[in-house]
Amino acid sequence: MTETSAMESQREGLRAAFELARGSFSLRAHLSAPPGITALLGPSGAGKSLTLQAIAGLADIQRGAIHLNERALAEAERGLALAPRLRRVGYVPQSYALFPHLSVGANIAYGLPQRHDRAAAQKRVAELLRLVRLPGYEARAPRQLSGGEAQRVALARALAAGPEALLLDEPFSALDAPTRAAVRDDLREIALEAGLPTLLVTHDLGEALALASRLVVLVAGRVIAEGAAADVTTRPATALAARLLGWGAALDLARRERVAGGVCVTLAGCGQSLLIPGADCAEQALAAPSAPARLALRPERLRIARADEESERTDGAGQALRGVIRSVTEAGPLWSARIALRKPDGPGGATLSAPCSAREWLALGLARGDAVTLWPLAGAARLVAVDDVVEAGAEADGEATR
Repeated sequence: MTETSAMESQREGLRAAFELARGSFSLRAHLSAPPGITALLGPSGAGKSLTLQAIAGLADIQRGAIHLNERALAEAERGLALAPRLRRVGYVPQSYALFPHLSVGANIAYGLPQRHDRAAAQKRVAELLRLVRLPGYEARAPRQLSGGEAQRVALARALAAGPEALLLDEPFSALDAPTRAAVRDDLREIALEAGLPTLLVTHDLGEALALASRLVVLVAGRVIAEGAAADVTTRPATALAARLLGWGAALDLARRERVAGGVCVTLAGCGQSLLIPGADCAEQALAAPSAPARLALRPERLRIARADEESERTDGAGQALRGVIRSVTEAGPLWSARIALRKPDGPGGATLSAPCSAREWLALGLARGDAVTLWPLAGAARLVAVDDVVEAGAEADGEATR
């Protein structure tokens, strides 16, 4: 890629860095969404929906700016705030907001530019219904639609205006599990085919990873992680980011020591130690010897074995954690074991969960109370910082800030 094309690609898409307050809740958002799907991930009350509302022009920002491609949608310092209809942003709220008194065709046509005559509008509505895989639905009423169908009609209406970006707020929240999976796959294909920057709000990590190439993690009105999905999920910087990205609760440390090749950490409670390679240490955790830090463990990269088994291959240079099975949860083909880490002289210490396939578990012949060894594979452990941002009070504004 040439320098010019690289600069042009950086200007493509949605870029936002702004602040606003609603009641006692403050939102400081900074994110970018290039063409493709970017998931805005976070717990309820984090400010995800409010972020979309600000971009769509439904909430006024008080500082900062929002840009879409070459256009400024809002610049607080200049007093610029384009009206929603001028932003060319397609917005699908959680409720889908279909007009109950209008047919499917009329709902979609409502989003068309006024320059369309009747024949052109009918043709465009038919094209959009084919795009969302609902051909021939023009005359149906919204009450005749399933949840998945209503979601796709709302998406077609958002696309009718010829937007330059799409904003989707929890688009699957009203769907049952089987419908959710099918509609999710359809939405991904439609969004990618449209080729637009698409910002999708979700609190479901699995959903985010299934749909998006980029992640933005928002907690209590603050962005705590942003980037390519693979980088964000495998290299969390803080304990809270690690938990939200599927690593589980980070463990407290009794001490840590810089050594050749990384950091040797000793876990609080159980006294067991691991060597964490430098590449698996977040910069914030190494900023100063006294900087608060914790150990995050990625459950799916911990191999469970009987306590007396020697591992044939470990990526931790023979390192292992010792524990006792406290409980086992059977959930279809993938089971989860709750394991208490052991002190050298007896039980105690932190408890963590590790997944195991039903076949592997039955082959091991383990039961509650058995001693086990956890062998860390590559990327199983990461030294992370303790968060500046906390979730306490994040839900105070309820629906308005989600």
